[in-house]
Amino acid sequence: LIGDVDPRAGWTDATGLQDVAAWVDQKGGGLGWIAGPHVPLSAWTDTPLGRVLPVRPVETPPAPLSDPEGYRPLLTPQGEDSSIFLLDPEDLPPAQVVASLPEWYWSAAPVIATPAAEILAVHPRLRTAEGPAPLVVIGHYGAGRTFYAGSDDMWRWRRFRDIDHWR
Repeated sequence: LIGDVDPRAGWTDATGLQDVAAWVDQKGGGLGWIAGPHVPLSAWTDTPLGRVLPVRPVETPPAPLSDPEGYRPLLTPQGEDSSIFLLDPEDLPPAQVVASLPEWYWSAAPVIATPAAEILAVHPRLRTAEGPAPLVVIGHYGAGRTFYAGSDDMWRWRRFRDIDHWR
């Protein structure tokens, strides 16, 4: 899982990034990104991991959105069927559960999903030329799986109905 880090910051080199891409591609590894306010997705596109991402930056991205009103992601039909959003022990429908969870207040600049990716949740107000801006996307790269979250506010969902999901 990669957070808000710059691939050019010296924590690894191109060979290390190529090794991770090969691990996902050939060994069936899983790799996810959680966007953050410091490093845009475009910093990754020209690296060996850029092709692993299930999303691409839009051509002329607007600034990341800090939304004082807050918002809740909207699940797509694929998101409603995905196990990622099965958060309720009482088996409430995922869209109903997400609608009751705490709001998010930040999102990265809008992205476009790659052709083989599945968009699981979108931003309720941000749009791209293709439609609502994807927030949660899963994909495949070779034998592996990939994940992208366009907000670092998922931590707000750590408690739901007085159940601590971090135990």
